[in-house]
Amino acid sequence: MSDEDLLYVLSLWPLEVIRGIERFDYRPLTLRETAALAILWMEAGKELRIPYGRLPSYTDDGPESTVSGKREHVSQGRDGIEKKDEGESVGEALNWLSELEAWSLAYEKRCREKSADAVFLGRLNMDKWAASSLGLGLGLGLPLPRFLRPVARHALAVFIEPELRSAMG
Repeated sequence: MSDEDLLYVLSLWPLEVIRGIERFDYRPLTLRETAALAILWMEAGKELRIPYGRLPSYTDDGPESTVSGKREHVSQGRDGIEKKDEGESVGEALNWLSELEAWSLAYEKRCREKSADAVFLGRLNMDKWAASSLGLGLGLGLPLPRFLRPVARHALAVFIEPELRSAMG
């Protein structure tokens, strides 16, 4: 996998959670909740050493925080862990999330295409989900009867974005 592929996979974790909540939950996330998700996945990506150099505000070393010649304010907490000013962390995380979303959408347009592999994997995944969807919400994982699987496959397709559906065949 390339660095671009890793960054794209990382982007799916916060972005799909946010999209799912916006689409299916009773209320959208608050700004603080969105920032918390962004901070979580931004830091996870750093720990996994996924380079953010493809995002406009980032170099391979991290965010361009030396534009004015000053480093951002960092203090040491009681637990010995360095802590940034909360406002700066939230702003940086929301900026990261915004840039990540724009980059991710461009990556999808460039790389998402119908291929034999995509169709094969798409059908394999849809069959797997359709076969085990009975009782899934209850955690039972009971197999769905064979005669209902085509119906389940079509029902599951409703939840997949149109562009991804066409790439999956």
